[in-house]
Amino acid sequence: MSIPQKLVLSVLTLLIMLSPLSLAYSENEPEAKQEIQKGTVTGKIMAGDTIPLSFGQVMFYDVAAGPPPLPNKYERIPDISKTIDAKGNFTVELPEGRYYVGAIKRLSGERFGPPQEGDYIVRILDEKGKPKEYHVKAGTLLELDP
Repeated sequence: MSIPQKLVLSVLTLLIMLSPLSLAYSENEPEAKQEIQKGTVTGKIMAGDTIPLSFGQVMFYDVAAGPPPLPNKYERIPDISKTIDAKGNFTVELPEGRYYVGAIKRLSGERFGPPQEGDYIVRILDEKGKPKEYHVKAGTLLELDP
């Protein structure tokens, strides 16, 4: 048997041996590609009572991923952020889960980075002054009223 024939035979043998593995993988593949269930969150972020936080960033922190950012202690990178429009409004789709929400408008105009002196920061707190949790449910609309 020549070298090219041995090579072809080896490749065919390898393909035959691997075919059950590829069939098993393709049978399980739909489970791996499950669609993420999302809900929609909408709201308006104001800088004070009458001024919208125009073109700032609304930030969502997944409760399951860690604690919320705490002023004068530590910051945390948001899991998801979205630009706020000129009137302070936003709409975002989020994976189902629980979230802390905050917002920032940076004087520098940058979208990312830690807060700097003079940046306007909005933290949404509950009645006890702790970061408020919002539960996003798949297929539903959650309207925030910070």
